[in-house]
Amino acid sequence: MVNKVDTKVIQEHKLGDRAPCPIIFDPTGDSTTNLAKILNALDNRVKVKSISFGPTISQDTETDSGWDLPAKALVLDVVVLVETADSGVSLDVGLKSSETGGDADGFLDGVSLGSTGLVQGALSVTKTAGTNENYISAVSCTRGVLLRYLEYELGTDTAGDHGFVAYERKPYYAGSATAKSVTYTPKGGDLDSGKGKIYIVYADLSQAGEL
Repeated sequence: MVNKVDTKVIQEHKLGDRAPCPIIFDPTGDSTTNLAKILNALDNRVKVKSISFGPTISQDTETDSGWDLPAKALVLDVVVLVETADSGVSLDVGLKSSETGGDADGFLDGVSLGSTGLVQGALSVTKTAGTNENYISAVSCTRGVLLRYLEYELGTDTAGDHGFVAYERKPYYAGSATAKSVTYTPKGGDLDSGKGKIYIVYADLSQAGEL
């Protein structure tokens, strides 16, 4: 017989370092219910921090969000929810540049605030149809250097010289640098009307325990 999530054990114990958390579930049962219980049990491990931003902020002004990464945070992703658009303006998100190891666009590098909705860091590759072949003519990435690996070489309109791109998303470990203050910076113009939320998705390794 396969045991399901022991909700009583979960409720009676605070989840944290070395916390008892037996999670064995029946894959043939109600998977939706079981998954919800598992995610609830893991709430102390994967967290989402919401940071509001809004007008008025001058162009190129690095603004401290007032929130610092935990010392052992493992940042998995950073996204922006644009609630009010601001045409021509983009946003950088990173760690305070005046702190050791800081990088103001280390998480997001110029994501557009031009339309409402969820904006993620992304890789953009431009291909050009040449006379001799199609080749990679431009590469850009709005996912910051702290959260990705990127290597590329542009091609030319010469047979065999296509160019290449190697791209991989990666997490960022806060313990690798002194900088912990999360900041955001408007680029391309003043943040006059735009507003929204920055979401930092991370795991706090100081609270990690065995499942």
